[in-house]
Amino acid sequence: MNNQTMRAAILSFLGERYRNAYKTKELAKALGYPKQGEQYHLLKETLRELQEENHIERIDSRKWGIKLDTDEVEGTLEISQQGHGFVETHERDVRTIFVHRKNLFEAHHGDVVKVSLLPERNGRNEEGEVIEILDRPKRQFTGKIKKIHDKVFFEADNDRFQHDIVIPKRDGEKVHNGDKVIVEVKESITRSERNLSPRIVEVLGKEGDPMADVKALIREMNLPERFPKEVMKGVQTVPEAVLESEIQTRVDLRNEEVFTIDPVDAKDFDDAVSIRVDEAGYYHLGVHIADVSHYVTKGSALDKEALTRGTSIYLVNQVIPMLPEELSNNICSLREGVDRLTYSVLMKLSPQGAVMDYSIQKTVINSKKRFTYQEVQAIIDSGDGKHAETVRHMNTLAKTLTRKRISDGSIDFDLQEVEFQYDETGRPVDVRPKQRLQSMRLVEEFMLLANQCVAKSVLEYGGELPFMYRVHDKPDAEKVKELKEFMKHIGVRASLNPQSSKSFQRMLEKVRGTPEEAVINNVTVRSMAKAVYSEKNIGHFGLGFTHYSHFTSPIRRYPDLIVHRILWEYQQGKTGKAVPYSADTLKDISAHSSAQERAAVEAERESVKIMQAAFMESKLGETFEAIINGVVSYGMYVETLPHLVDGLVHVRDMDDDYYEFDPKKRALIGKRKHRVYQLGDMVRVKVARVDVQEREVDFILYDE
Repeated sequence: MNNQTMRAAILSFLGERYRNAYKTKELAKALGYPKQGEQYHLLKETLRELQEENHIERIDSRKWGIKLDTDEVEGTLEISQQGHGFVETHERDVRTIFVHRKNLFEAHHGDVVKVSLLPERNGRNEEGEVIEILDRPKRQFTGKIKKIHDKVFFEADNDRFQHDIVIPKRDGEKVHNGDKVIVEVKESITRSERNLSPRIVEVLGKEGDPMADVKALIREMNLPERFPKEVMKGVQTVPEAVLESEIQTRVDLRNEEVFTIDPVDAKDFDDAVSIRVDEAGYYHLGVHIADVSHYVTKGSALDKEALTRGTSIYLVNQVIPMLPEELSNNICSLREGVDRLTYSVLMKLSPQGAVMDYSIQKTVINSKKRFTYQEVQAIIDSGDGKHAETVRHMNTLAKTLTRKRISDGSIDFDLQEVEFQYDETGRPVDVRPKQRLQSMRLVEEFMLLANQCVAKSVLEYGGELPFMYRVHDKPDAEKVKELKEFMKHIGVRASLNPQSSKSFQRMLEKVRGTPEEAVINNVTVRSMAKAVYSEKNIGHFGLGFTHYSHFTSPIRRYPDLIVHRILWEYQQGKTGKAVPYSADTLKDISAHSSAQERAAVEAERESVKIMQAAFMESKLGETFEAIINGVVSYGMYVETLPHLVDGLVHVRDMDDDYYEFDPKKRALIGKRKHRVYQLGDMVRVKVARVDVQEREVDFILYDE
């Protein structure tokens, strides 16, 4: 092969895969060249030539990638509440480009755009201007109807749709002022309404109905509501009962004392547990996980849809499942008294909680009891009840594991969640912190241990084999420095080391039970990196684990399903060229799964805000104790107790003085009276304004 042919092959291969980078030997394999000898030497020389000619570039010092045009980039546009844009680029190294609202070129939220970079910068972000709209994937928008005289207007939610739209008379007659609706726009959106063809496709509900606002949130965030027909066809072919022929190929645990422990309203039972203690005092712990991979085959329509969704989404009043309910709530779910296929992690532990041995096997179980967390907690507290002795052994082991994990460096954040009570119309009548029970910790400990064993087990088949890990990077040193400064200002001294999770845990133990605990927990979490999925194992800083994966929730998380498939293939000896997923494929799936997880968390958080605002709507004028959990130049954010509702006290409403913002102290300081409001301070506030649609609650300080 001559040099010109090789050049063309390299440029074609890297150009088609411009988001990825490859080692020299990976390129040789992909292009069909030997990994040594004359042709391999020619490949290395050709790569260096192409680099010198600026056609390709080194990535991470060891890999090659196509040289990208840095003056123009492509990405997805997000428009902020202030109307400015942020474009997340579609590149190997993702960048965020700031776009001033004057440079949006008629683009709107969700568009795929081409951006030309500008020489100026906006703070830390590069700045650019939209020069082309490449794709407009989302054409439906949520908002409310405004009737003015004989005209009907559509006002989109969240100010991300930059234009008011006149609704045609035929549709306008079907709706009322204030209705929450979905409008479809068929043509490109410009400042000229002549190019629009709006149509009301659904009326979600009346203004002020929180259920309608949750529906609008689902549409606004483009969350999947229905499964495609092709997917549902595939589900109908899945047998509901476990076949005897399949049972014969597995370890039969149907006579074992196995049960599930879940929330009261749960239907998708991913995991079950079992335990026995031998004569020497060793624990034999079983964590049995629904064998979803048996039913969801790689590359099927169902698998592709599960990958697209990435995760189940748990909104305040409904679940958007990753898998159809026929699977998630029935065929795969580990229901009481029904034979179910499982993938089990069977561990032997010392009385001190050390894992002495483990095996991971395909099994079949029959759950003996569907426990709720509250039922197991009652057994823990009283010592009486069905399976009481087994629960006692589980609780003893779980407490031992917790102590050991914390001692080894896990950070134990105590972050509170809320739960709602509703009236018959679906409106929230109360909101309270969720109680964190020991029964919940029990299950958490067992799942954490199983996930560790699975990640470590891959080493048995070869340390370089492709795998999907759950990783958490070390915190940024600058953020840790800012955290230490903040703690110093509120009178808490702690030695924090960005390389040591133990130092963070010692600090949290120091403030446990103090008035500052909740705020320090939240501020510390903000200083941390986000946990993500990755094909590269860098460990999990927050948990203090060197190896960690997600294996225990394949009904609701796609990465767990991937890990099941990979592990089973490796157990079958497929560790050579026939690996189930390449490192590059896992890189793409990891990035997508992490993005879908972030979207799900945002949707869940926004649905909570809707219900909190709806709850506060009936509390206008009432006063609450609150803790300051955020301070900015325009005011301070507070969280009411005990309802944990967030809201803003605007600085313009603090009229007893002129307050200036001190960013280092994270405080507002009165210019004349020198009164200080800072993170962690307790204040009394009155509910001044509530906007359920915008999910906003405003307070004013209340001085008796």
